[in-house]
Amino acid sequence: MKKRMIVTAALLSMCMAGAAMAQEGKWEMSVAGNLTATTTDVNGYTSDSTNSFIYFRLGQYLSPELVVSGNVAMFGSSSGGGATMNVGTTFGLGAKYYMDGAAKSAFVPFLEGEVHAVVITSDTTTTAATTTSGGGFAFGVGGSYFLTEDVSADLSLQGFADGLTSDSSNASMTQSGVRMLFGLTARY
Repeated sequence: MKKRMIVTAALLSMCMAGAAMAQEGKWEMSVAGNLTATTTDVNGYTSDSTNSFIYFRLGQYLSPELVVSGNVAMFGSSSGGGATMNVGTTFGLGAKYYMDGAAKSAFVPFLEGEVHAVVITSDTTTTAATTTSGGGFAFGVGGSYFLTEDVSADLSLQGFADGLTSDSSNASMTQSGVRMLFGLTARY
């Protein structure tokens, strides 16, 4: 009976080890990507497009649950049958909070948010390339599923909003939407 209890305790501790390591790491590095449905409003004209988005984040733990991070994201889109091409970059500062009780499961939910700067270059078949820039924020919820003690597969759902101004025409533009990110996070 005693031998069975030791084996059971060992198996349970191995199942919980991955989540425990997530909270003890000093740094974490993430890469994620997605396809995003975006609604853009330029001077009352609204259009929908789909963006491809890749996201790199480096964070440092301030506590077992709280990570502050810097990130860079690159994205591209086309709309109007390929008549307009947009390529952009964002630079952001954010935080990620792993929910309490994380050490009890291999799946750890989290909350995240960031503020960011955005630069977009647009090129159409009828006009010269223009640059649009501004800032915004993103916030979301997600979860990390631990594949090993140090690596998790992550899924998050983020809402975002940006206020942008064109450098050539001073036209104001808002951009908002929801993105689902799929990625991996390593802790070291």
